[in-house]
Amino acid sequence: MVVALAVVTGALASNVAHPIVGAIINLSIYLVGGETYLFIYAASVGSLSVRIMVEMLDLEPAPDALQRAIAKHSPTAFFDIRLRSLQAQRLITEIGGRYHVTAKGRRWVQYGASLKRALGVGAGG
Repeated sequence: MVVALAVVTGALASNVAHPIVGAIINLSIYLVGGETYLFIYAASVGSLSVRIMVEMLDLEPAPDALQRAIAKHSPTAFFDIRLRSLQAQRLITEIGGRYHVTAKGRRWVQYGASLKRALGVGAGG
């Protein structure tokens, strides 16, 4: 996202009127908008932390708002949902009560690790 903003700023600051410059600006603006939308969507829909805090605000007068929010949105339930999703996508499989990463899952892990290295994202990012 930072690179896209830098490209847009640099292209707008220059006086070059080439069609490629316009295309790069449009692509960069699209990428910035897309990344912003995905970030906001993921934070509002998929984040356990956000869901717990929203529930706490709804229950705020109650002294046990945190405990009630955690009971409603338990980390175990979210973990189970993610496990089922990984199984549905055939990224992991359960054999004899143990989970194993499939060949497809291994490819996705390699892609994800490469992307994290390229973006300089550390552990947990």
